[in-house]
Amino acid sequence: MSDSARKSRPGARAPLDRRRIAQTALQLIDHHGLARLSMRQLGSALGVEGMALYHHFHGKGELLDAVLELLLEEMEPAIGPEPPIERLRQTFEACRQVAIRHPHAFLLLPTRRFNTEAALNYYERLLGLFREVGCDAEQSARFFRVLAGFVTGASLAEIGSRAKQPDATPIRLEN
Repeated sequence: MSDSARKSRPGARAPLDRRRIAQTALQLIDHHGLARLSMRQLGSALGVEGMALYHHFHGKGELLDAVLELLLEEMEPAIGPEPPIERLRQTFEACRQVAIRHPHAFLLLPTRRFNTEAALNYYERLLGLFREVGCDAEQSARFFRVLAGFVTGASLAEIGSRAKQPDATPIRLEN
């Protein structure tokens, strides 16, 4: 059966691919929490048996890496005419916004090792911003750790305060 015939058939589901699976996993994490995500539940949400997911991911860890990559896409280092320091500020503000949009999935950022090609490329682009600011490699690594630790910690604290008080006043990171 051709792809167009399959798509036009009533009740036909879109074919599975890694991105669609990861996006659905992110939605489930957002709704139910990270701890409650299972391959069986994810398969059910996609209209397949949980075992079908193992054709795309070797295990849940690899799936979580793919979800982490989706979060990193939302935090992509800023590109534009602004000075590098402003683009760096925008990038770290984007991290905070990811925490607000995906409080359950945000926990993947400080707890999972960045070991995929996409995650390592994200690091390279972010460290490139530090180089544009004028930092050498050692300074870039040091400032990245300090700023990432601060923003991640502050974001986790904000997630916690929003859980207790949903209308918590949003904090804006200003120059």
